[in-house]
This record gives sequence, structure tokens and C-alpha cells, in this order.
Amino acid sequence: MEDEHLGFMDKMKQKFTQGKQLVLEKMGKADQTPEDPEFRKTLDTFKATRLTYEDLCSRSKQYSAALGNAQQHGTALAETWLSFGASQQTALGAALLKFGEVQKALEAERESLVSTIGGKMLGPMQTLLDGEIKDCREVKNRHHRLRLEYDSARNELQGQTSKKDRNAFKIQQAEAEFGKLKARFDSMQQEVADRCRNVEARKDFELLEQVVEFMDAQFTYYQQCYSKIAEVEPYLRTLQQEIRAAAASVPAEAPEAEAEATATQ
Repeated sequence: MEDEHLGFMDKMKQKFTQGKQLVLEKMGKADQTPEDPEFRKTLDTFKATRLTYEDLCSRSKQYSAALGNAQQHGTALAETWLSFGASQQTALGAALLKFGEVQKALEAERESLVSTIGGKMLGPMQTLLDGEIKDCREVKNRHHRLRLEYDSARNELQGQTSKKDRNAFKIQQAEAEFGKLKARFDSMQQEVADRCRNVEARKDFELLEQVVEFMDAQFTYYQQCYSKIAEVEPYLRTLQQEIRAAAASVPAEAPEAEAEATATQ
């Protein structure tokens, strides 16, 4: 970790060293520590996992919001049917009352689905993003800044030892600084790798669990919806038959009368 106990001037010196090393590297005037291939692989895997979580969380929120929006409109529709049905002492009024209650029940199931998605999928994913994944990124960024200091100290040591008029005291100082930074650099690199691997391990178990919970919630939702629709199906089919029978009993208009009505118009 960076030295949180450093004073203002020491922190400014630290930032200057990091910035100078970064500029020199970009200009090709300073060497950079080669990155360990396994460490790079770990970082790439972590990045892919982070992006996957961010995409899943974003799309799940959109899906949940769409369900919530549909639930609100569906509930409003049900209330309208119930209100209008109560004012009609006819077959239409009875049908609206019956179907309004079913529609309300369907929307209650949809509300339950939204709640389950939020509690068992969205919540845990967002917690991981805001917690462990965010912390891992912050440690990774600190490791990068420490690497700049480490390489700056290494280059300084190389510069002191390559001078013709070597100064033993300055070389000793450079060696001490390099040794201190190397120990911190190696320790933090291990911490970054461990944190990244821990996120990956959690993904393999927790994301599977969350996806299973999501699909189970959908299964329950559609099963309950079917059950509620099935309860009203006999009534629905009876109404359809009555409507078809009523339509068939209406006598067809005579061709002459139809032609006369057309001519009058």
C-alpha cells in the first residue's frame, strides 16, 4: 500500500516520482519492469470477470425495470376493469370484474418476480461490484503506482553504479530505497493476484447460484400465472361460445337492403 502516513511534501515527491517515471517510459527513456505472464493472465481474467458482472448487472436492472413498469400498467388496467365492471349490471360487467381480479393476481406475481430478481440476483451482484471488485481495482491501481516508484528506484541505482566517479554513500542510499520498494512491490503484487483469484473463485459459485435463483423465480412466475389463467379458462371459453352463438343468431342483411343502404349513403 502507499504510505498513508507520509506528510504533504513527501506525498508530492512521491507523485512527482511516479509522474516522471511514467513520462520517461512513454518517451522510451526509462526501463520498465517486465510484467510476469501469469500475473498479466490473472489481471486479464479479473477484467473479463468485472466486465461480465457490470454487463449482467446493467441488463438485469433494465429487465427488472421493464417488468416493474409493466406491472404498474397492468395493475392500473386491472383497477380500471374492476371499476368499470362494478358499474355495469350486465354480462360485460361480470366479465370485467372476473378478469380484473385475475389481472390483479397476475401483476402481484410479476411484482414478486421483480422482488426476487432484486434480492437474489441484482443485490448480490451489485454488492460484489461495489465491494470486493472495487477494492481489487483500487489495490491494482496502487500496485501500478508503486511499480513506477520501484522502477524509478531501480533506474536510479543503475545510474549511480554506472557512474565513473561512484559515490559509495549515494549507492548505499539507492540500494536501501530499491530494496524497500522491491519488498513492497512484490508483496502488493501477490495481494493483487490473491484478490483477483478470490473474485474469480466467488464468480464460479455465486454467479451460478444467482442465475439458478433467477431462472427458478421465472419458472415460479410463469407457473403461477398459468395456474391463475387456468382457473378462469372455463369461464373464458363459455363466454367465447356465447359470443359466437349470439353473432350467429343475428340475421344477415338482405342483398337488396344492403344495396339500397349503400345507394342512400
